[in-house]
Formats: sequence, structure tokens, C-alpha cells
Amino acid sequence: LLRDDERLARWGASPSAREFVYDGDGPAALANPDLLYPIAELARKLGGSPQAAAGGDVREPCIGKSLEVSFRHSADAFPGRTYEGFARRIDDYARRAAVWAFEREKNAVY
Repeated sequence: LLRDDERLARWGASPSAREFVYDGDGPAALANPDLLYPIAELARKLGGSPQAAAGGDVREPCIGKSLEVSFRHSADAFPGRTYEGFARRIDDYARRAAVWAFEREKNAVY
């Protein structure tokens, strides 16, 4: 999902998460714009590629002209018992974020 630079640039060019339109693989109902949009926006801004620049006002990255952004799973960064505690905290945060997003959408509909 995050390996397609052109798609990330297009998604990140949306003015806001509310105007973000998911056109990737799988059902759009499973895409979480609260997570996917900020990641796409950041990747677009950091990329500085012509594809990213086509999506909107993008400045060249101050880091340099050659930049590679990679997304990794937290299990790669926290091995063993450290990861277990981290995973429990992340699960709790994810649960709270999912409930918050559901309530926000429910209130917007009703």
C-alpha cells in the first residue's frame, strides 16, 4: 500500500483528510484516512519527486535530493519482551482511535 510513490503523492496532495479519496487496492471502507492521509502527505512532502510536485505545492526536501522513505512495522524495531509491552500499549491506543473515529463518523452522519 505504501510502496507506490505515485499513489502516495496523489493521496498526500488532498487538501485534508476529509477530502482524501482512497483508490487503492481493496475496499475503500477498510482504508482509514486518519492514518493513511497523514502518512501520504508526509511522504509526498519529503519525497520532492516530480510525481509529488505534480500533486501540489511541494518544496524540495532540505535533507537533500536523494531521499528514501521506508515504513516499518513496530515489531522490527522492538524485538522480544520490549515489543510485547509496546504492542499492548499500541493496541490500547488503536482501540481508542478506532472508537473515536467511529463516534466522529456517527456524529457526522446523524
